[in-house]
Amino acid sequence: MFAQFFGSYLINEKLITKDQFLHILSKKNSTMLKLGAVAINKGYMNYDQVERIHEIQKIQDKKIGIIAVEEGYLTSNQVIELLNEQKSEYVVLCQILIDEGIINYNQFYEIMEKYKENYLVLDGEEQENKVEINKFLEAFYDFSDVENKDLFLRYFLLLINNLIRFIGDDFIISDVSKKVFKGYRYVLYQDIKGKINIKSIFSSTENTLLSFASRFAKEEFTIIDEYVEASICDFLNIHNGLFIVNVSNKDGIELTLSPPLKEQKEQDLEAIFISIHYTFGNFDFIVNI
Repeated sequence: MFAQFFGSYLINEKLITKDQFLHILSKKNSTMLKLGAVAINKGYMNYDQVERIHEIQKIQDKKIGIIAVEEGYLTSNQVIELLNEQKSEYVVLCQILIDEGIINYNQFYEIMEKYKENYLVLDGEEQENKVEINKFLEAFYDFSDVENKDLFLRYFLLLINNLIRFIGDDFIISDVSKKVFKGYRYVLYQDIKGKINIKSIFSSTENTLLSFASRFAKEEFTIIDEYVEASICDFLNIHNGLFIVNVSNKDGIELTLSPPLKEQKEQDLEAIFISIHYTFGNFDFIVNI
């Protein structure tokens, strides 16, 4: 997830544009290996085991390395070895920026020193242990208008993780702000009910909807049909399901999910808009919390 924050930093500092960052993100995945791919390459895991971990991640909010150890696929030492073999996201992104002629090596050094100084960033898995994640989020996005800020930050962080896990990490979040939602473009939504009531809305153009659903379902969709809508609904179910499990485990609050639905009518709703830009298109994830 720290690639997204690094991109926001570069854009906020006017070192690159949003389109330039999305361009280098599209190249990053061919340069940086995922942990599962590294494990397969080393002969530590097979394809079926990696796919099983991905399925487990749909019901457990855990990293691939932790699940691999719990399932007996890897030892803790093997996970550390594989993480060390992954290239640092910051170095990879900056190397692409250099290769593309967007920055030079002197600028690379200055960027990295300032970024690490301002945000206490370390490389690798140490980041999430060393950085107070909520403060890190607040350094990049304005949550001053969010009433239930702590709860929203948990929801927001989980959304970032789930987008990376199930759709891909070639995106950036350009804005998080409160607006009035009136119902527009292509919309699907789901309600969380109980002591805490939350409405989540996925709103996009049809082309973005097709690309998002294709990535999630791992098959190519060319027209909007019930299978495309079902794919978006499945993503909402998984994301919101993981959230209510986390709330239950941490706070002892039991919540329920309503079935995801397609929005049929316009409505005025003050909510938090999370504007997400993927290399394949843009969409809003809207949360009334």
